[in-house]
Amino acid sequence: MTGYRRILLTAAVLMMLAACGDSGSTDAVESPAEETQSPTPTATETGECSAAGLDVEVPEGPNLPSEVLSIRNEIIQTALRCDYDALQELAMRPTGSFQYSRIEESAGPEATPAQFWREQEEMGERYLASLVEILITDPEIQPVTEPEGPGSGSDDSYYNFPGAAVPEQEEQYQTSITSQGDWIFFLKTDEASPTPSG
Repeated sequence: MTGYRRILLTAAVLMMLAACGDSGSTDAVESPAEETQSPTPTATETGECSAAGLDVEVPEGPNLPSEVLSIRNEIIQTALRCDYDALQELAMRPTGSFQYSRIEESAGPEATPAQFWREQEEMGERYLASLVEILITDPEIQPVTEPEGPGSGSDDSYYNFPGAAVPEQEEQYQTSITSQGDWIFFLKTDEASPTPSG
């Protein structure tokens, strides 16, 4: 997926989330029937954050594409280790396009996801713990047709992990992974509306 195409897909996903609002309605699409066993992530001592020490178990269902399962489990394992830099590498591959906060628009060119998450955690926000908590829930599956541009006309689908599935969270977050295994955003729920791309 090219960088430009990935930006367009991210914008389309966020627009659909904004349009859905609180309705929770989704259009289901079939996912591969093959069932992949998901290992139980465990934390290792590589840092300190809100996710450190969480005892979580990734459910075996629903059936998800292997690409989605793989990146989901990588993100969970990395967050449990509190490894901000490795988490940023997962976010920015393969094209370097990832939406992590509205603040990034005014933070300047030096801002990075790792820097932002680290600073938010130091201020007491539960970014990494919330990321793990929503990724172990069942995602909403929605088709996305990209707007006009390179790759226009090709269909994709995304797997949105909404914070509403974890009602005990004081602040809710959501994150999304495409069927091709691209992690495209991680935002607070009230920030999940499209932003123009320059």
